Amino acid sequence: MHLVQLRHEGGERRVALVDAEQLHLLTRQYPTTYHLASTVVDSKKLLSQTVEGALSSMVLDYDAIYRQRSQWQILPAIDHPNQSECLVTGTGLTHKASAANRQKMHLAADDQDLTDSMQMYLWGEERGKPPAGKIGVQPEWFYKGNGSVLRAHD
Repeated sequence: MHLVQLRHEGGERRVALVDAEQLHLLTRQYPTTYHLASTVVDSKKLLSQTVEGALSSMVLDYDAIYRQRSQWQILPAIDHPNQSECLVTGTGLTHKASAANRQKMHLAADDQDLTDSMQMYLWGEERGKPPAGKIGVQPEWFYKGNGSVLRAHD
């Protein structure tokens, strides 16, 4: 299931279900994906059930919106009513190529020891999927900013 968050040039916000070239708007009951997710968690229903029960009859042309030929604009996938409470984070070095590139960069600087990045990657590769009941290695975690750093299409 693919959902997008939209804003009309008049200020109205809506969530839409992506269906190939069309966007099926949800009812105004769910103006944001945050609202929708909060409702799903509180109701203990499945997201798919909630979305299917909230589809309105309004359908939009996805391509026109994507190409900015509409009164609707694509927003970031999710945001928070108080952007300072929205943390944008991630985990890194899930790909060996990323760790290897960082290692090469340091080797070029005549540092022959394994970088922290490569050590963390190798720990994850060796002990990242422990057997049941065993503790594994925690992945690298990084902070990118609060919700104000989120950007939408174009």
